[in-house]
Amino acid sequence: MASQTKKAPPKGILKKPTVAASPSPSTPASAPASPSPQQKPDPREIAIQHAKIIHDRRALEDTITDSIILLAKLPATRPSSSPSQTTQTTTTTTAASASASASAPSANDYSEHDAELFKSHVRLFQPSDYDALIEERNALGSCGYGLCGRPRTRLGPGSGGYKLLNWGRRDFAIVPRAEAERWCSRRCARRAMYVKVQLSETAAWERAGIETIRIELLEEQEAEQERQQQQQQQRQRQQEVPEKEKGEDKAAAAAAAAQVARDETDRRQKAAKDAMDLALERGDTDKKRAAKRRINVTIREKKVVAEVREPSLATGGGGDGHLVLDGYKTKFDPKSETINGNKGGTTKPDAKEEEGSKATG
Repeated sequence: MASQTKKAPPKGILKKPTVAASPSPSTPASAPASPSPQQKPDPREIAIQHAKIIHDRRALEDTITDSIILLAKLPATRPSSSPSQTTQTTTTTTAASASASASAPSANDYSEHDAELFKSHVRLFQPSDYDALIEERNALGSCGYGLCGRPRTRLGPGSGGYKLLNWGRRDFAIVPRAEAERWCSRRCARRAMYVKVQLSETAAWERAGIETIRIELLEEQEAEQERQQQQQQQRQRQQEVPEKEKGEDKAAAAAAAAQVARDETDRRQKAAKDAMDLALERGDTDKKRAAKRRINVTIREKKVVAEVREPSLATGGGGDGHLVLDGYKTKFDPKSETINGNKGGTTKPDAKEEEGSKATG
């Protein structure tokens, strides 16, 4: 029985490929839905668009070139005279230092209109465009800074490629000859570099639509710092007013205390002077001897010979008993004072009467 049973064949685990049923020729196949055909861009429109972009870029480059030509002639009002107009004929370092320091501008020699014109044209410059402006101004004999009307420095003939500026001073520097001749002074070089560091390497046509791009001048920054410093000083002065009043009160109290101390000193000096005057009256001229001098004082008890009796009025003393006080009788003699009727004066007692009265006493 076991041999007669058949085993089922094993089944594979892989999926069998399904054969797509070929459509019968009698039944027409349904056509698949085709997507909407994409409209191909017109090459002519693309060419025109690229041409417009290139045209705008060329126009902006032409505008920058015109700006360089315009800014090379700034400022509109130039100073009448300048210490650096005379050409240097010596190559000594002292002459170069003197010319650089003498030509330093003391105040802005341009108008507000020139400043606004300069900032509006420079804001789209690249650093290379700004260098081209400096070279254009140097070719015209002007200082490289766009708002300086002074001529650039001429160091005179010489084969040295470097120059020593401001020898013996704190701002001493060794600069290339070409760099030193681009400016009229080191201050103009700082002002020009302050503008250059604000420029971007990005292409001008990428920044043309950004209205927030602004260029600041070094003079404006210094003026703003000075204004803030003045405001801070004014606030400090306002804060110092109450402190000053407190200081005045403290000073008044200190003055009163000093006056009290002076009065005490005067009192002590007066007491010392009075003591010296008293010593002079006593004859104590020598202070050391007077301080060492001693007086021997001996206190002794009085010896009483008679018996102490209680005071009483003497019996039979006559009418002068009231003159006796504690055993002592007053020596007043009423007979010694008599009125002289003729002269209207008093008579003096005789010497004998006085001696008698002393004896009885």
